[in-house]
Amino acid sequence: MARIPALEPQFTPDVEAQLATMMPPGMPRIGLFRTFAKNLPMTIATSHWGRYQLGRQLSPALRERDGWYHAIRFAAHTARTDLEPGAPRFADVTAA
Repeated sequence: MARIPALEPQFTPDVEAQLATMMPPGMPRIGLFRTFAKNLPMTIATSHWGRYQLGRQLSPALRERDGWYHAIRFAAHTARTDLEPGAPRFADVTAA
Protein backbone atom coordinates (compact mmCIF):
# COMPACT_ATOMS: atom_id res chain seq x y z
CA MET A 1 0.00 0.00 0.00
CA ALA A 2 1.26 3.46 -0.87
CA ARG A 3 2.48 5.55 2.06
CA ILE A 4 1.26 8.71 0.32
CA PRO A 5 -1.80 8.00 -1.81
CA ALA A 6 -1.70 9.43 -5.32
CA LEU A 7 -4.32 11.84 -6.58
CA GLU A 8 -7.09 10.20 -8.55
CA PRO A 9 -8.97 11.65 -11.54
CA GLN A 10 -10.93 14.07 -11.78
CA PHE A 11 -8.05 16.48 -11.31
CA THR A 12 -8.46 20.19 -10.77
CA PRO A 13 -7.70 22.18 -13.94
CA ASP A 14 -4.30 23.37 -12.65
CA VAL A 15 -3.22 19.84 -11.65
CA GLU A 16 -4.45 18.42 -14.98
CA ALA A 17 -2.53 21.10 -16.88
CA GLN A 18 0.69 20.29 -14.99
CA LEU A 19 0.30 16.52 -15.37
CA ALA A 20 -0.31 17.00 -19.10
CA THR A 21 3.14 18.59 -19.42
CA MET A 22 4.74 15.57 -17.75
CA MET A 23 3.31 12.79 -19.91
CA PRO A 24 2.92 12.16 -23.65
CA PRO A 25 -0.56 12.95 -25.01
CA GLY A 26 -3.10 10.20 -24.43
CA MET A 27 -1.02 8.39 -21.79
CA PRO A 28 -2.45 7.83 -18.32
CA ARG A 29 -0.81 9.84 -15.56
CA ILE A 30 1.63 7.62 -13.65
CA GLY A 31 1.26 7.18 -9.91
CA LEU A 32 4.54 8.89 -9.02
CA PHE A 33 3.56 12.08 -10.85
CA ARG A 34 0.06 11.95 -9.35
CA THR A 35 1.66 11.65 -5.90
CA PHE A 36 3.98 14.58 -6.58
CA ALA A 37 0.96 16.63 -7.72
CA LYS A 38 -0.34 16.70 -4.16
CA ASN A 39 2.21 19.52 -3.76
CA LEU A 40 1.73 21.45 -6.99
CA PRO A 41 4.52 24.06 -6.51
CA MET A 42 7.03 21.25 -5.86
CA THR A 43 5.73 19.35 -8.89
CA ILE A 44 6.19 22.37 -11.14
CA ALA A 45 9.74 22.93 -9.86
CA THR A 46 10.63 19.24 -10.20
CA SER A 47 9.31 19.01 -13.76
CA HIS A 48 11.40 22.05 -14.78
CA TRP A 49 14.45 20.39 -13.24
CA GLY A 50 13.66 17.08 -14.94
CA ARG A 51 13.26 18.72 -18.35
CA TYR A 52 16.64 20.39 -17.87
CA GLN A 53 18.37 17.21 -16.67
CA LEU A 54 16.93 14.99 -19.39
CA GLY A 55 16.66 17.57 -22.18
CA ARG A 56 18.98 18.33 -25.06
CA GLN A 57 20.37 21.49 -23.43
CA LEU A 58 22.38 19.58 -20.86
CA SER A 59 22.84 16.31 -22.75
CA PRO A 60 24.08 14.33 -19.76
CA ALA A 61 26.11 11.20 -20.22
CA LEU A 62 24.37 7.86 -19.97
CA ARG A 63 25.76 7.29 -16.46
CA GLU A 64 24.35 10.65 -15.32
CA ARG A 65 20.95 9.79 -16.78
CA ASP A 66 21.15 6.52 -14.88
CA GLY A 67 21.63 8.56 -11.70
CA TRP A 68 18.47 10.52 -12.50
CA TYR A 69 16.59 7.23 -12.92
CA HIS A 70 17.80 6.08 -9.50
CA ALA A 71 16.73 9.38 -7.91
CA ILE A 72 13.21 8.96 -9.34
CA ARG A 73 13.14 5.31 -8.27
CA PHE A 74 14.20 6.33 -4.75
CA ALA A 75 11.38 8.90 -4.61
CA ALA A 76 8.85 6.31 -5.76
CA HIS A 77 10.16 3.75 -3.28
CA THR A 78 10.14 6.26 -0.41
CA ALA A 79 6.54 7.23 -1.15
CA ARG A 80 5.76 3.50 -1.52
CA THR A 81 4.15 4.22 -4.86
CA ASP A 82 2.50 1.12 -6.30
CA LEU A 83 4.01 -0.18 -9.55
CA GLU A 84 2.13 0.81 -12.66
CA PRO A 85 0.45 -1.97 -14.70
CA GLY A 86 3.00 -3.51 -17.06
CA ALA A 87 5.99 -2.06 -15.19
CA PRO A 88 8.96 -4.46 -15.14
CA ARG A 89 9.75 -6.14 -11.89
CA PHE A 90 13.09 -7.41 -10.68
CA ALA A 91 11.85 -11.00 -10.87
CA ASP A 92 11.10 -10.49 -14.59
CA VAL A 93 14.76 -9.73 -15.26
CA THR A 94 16.29 -12.37 -13.02
CA ALA A 95 14.00 -15.14 -14.32
CA ALA A 96 15.30 -14.74 -17.89
